[in-house]
Amino acid sequence: MSFPKKGNKLPDDVCAESLAAQIATALKRDLGHTHAAVKTLSAWTGAHERTAKQWLSGRICPRGDHLVRLARHSDEVFEVIRRSAHRPDFEIPRKFEQVRSLLVELLKLVERSRETWGGWDNAEDLPGCPNLTVDAHA
Repeated sequence: MSFPKKGNKLPDDVCAESLAAQIATALKRDLGHTHAAVKTLSAWTGAHERTAKQWLSGRICPRGDHLVRLARHSDEVFEVIRRSAHRPDFEIPRKFEQVRSLLVELLKLVERSRETWGGWDNAEDLPGCPNLTVDAHA
């Protein structure tokens, strides 16, 4: 069987070996480099465990359908693909979601602190912040 005349190579600025190494690094960050990681990759993609081991080692790059399934399960792999495609526009909404999550956690901590310390009607009530003015009704 021969390859078609077009479409059998990655674009010039995307090196298959480099992409395989980047995906391997992303998968190791997400899953580690254990046999459980191999099992997880195989379950996510339906690929043989030997193939998953080669992805983790960076010897080969996942093919299209496997790559899509990996990106579905791994934010790290999705980021590698996004960066390789030179698509920074996806980064902004993701950063907003990260900031939103952090703010929600911060608000939960503030509420727990308020419950622990009681209401904060004036600046002297804030632990470690005697010089702040607080509008209790804001």
